[in-house]
Amino acid sequence: MVMRRISGTVVMPPDAPVTTAAMVLELRDTSWADAQAPQIAVASFPDTAVSPGRRQHFAMQAPETSSHQHLSLQCQISLAGSQQLGAGDLVSVESIPVASAGDVTGLTVRVVAV
Repeated sequence: MVMRRISGTVVMPPDAPVTTAAMVLELRDTSWADAQAPQIAVASFPDTAVSPGRRQHFAMQAPETSSHQHLSLQCQISLAGSQQLGAGDLVSVESIPVASAGDVTGLTVRVVAV
């Protein structure tokens, strides 16, 4: 299995609290129309600094996949440290497409409070 590096920046909103929290980035196969998108790779950053407008660099490893797969990156910053979405968590709400092969750099992942 050929692994590659995916990197970029998570941009926090101006109303983000000042704290530390668990940040999780998931690469998912969004090719499936009627099913939950299977997880291809995940990276966890347990003590991420959170503050208004902060730009947090990230890097993760992921396998190369078939060119027929459509991949997308998702981010959740959990203020309570839970995998369940909770009030005040910061999440990505835009589609962040990721190429199926080769290193990917310069991604921008904007998160908003829920």
